[in-house]
Amino acid sequence: MRKFAIFLLIYLLACHVSLEEVHAEEYKQHDAKDKEVVDQFVLAILNDEVRNAVNNYYKKDTVIQFDWQAKDYNVVEMKQWKKGNELGHSFLISLTVLPYDNNKSSQLGIDTITFGISPQSLNTQKNNKSLASTEVELLDYKHREAVYKGS
Repeated sequence: MRKFAIFLLIYLLACHVSLEEVHAEEYKQHDAKDKEVVDQFVLAILNDEVRNAVNNYYKKDTVIQFDWQAKDYNVVEMKQWKKGNELGHSFLISLTVLPYDNNKSSQLGIDTITFGISPQSLNTQKNNKSLASTEVELLDYKHREAVYKGS
């Protein structure tokens, strides 16, 4: 089910991108009319990968929150490589999260996690629905100290 959801996200982005002017050899920032809905969809799809990345970084269970009103960053940023696949992935998705320790008493940081996403192939199932095999790879994890750490 998760692979299908990732394929659907990539398909929707591809449809959106195909209507825009293409500039070779650069990343294109994607904007949607209702960006928050797309952002929520991306977060839902990548939830397990985000949780694993954060827990592996801090070596403990954490609670993850998002600051949708942040002025200095976007919670979700999506880019698509326009010429080939030189960096190994067709899409880059960066998510900025606010991890807290498990009892939510102190913020551990402001972390930006970047995933590379590459559609691999289409497979037809018995019911004639197409499903994509999609590779998701953790490319970068940047930690910044929390502005407010709590108690």
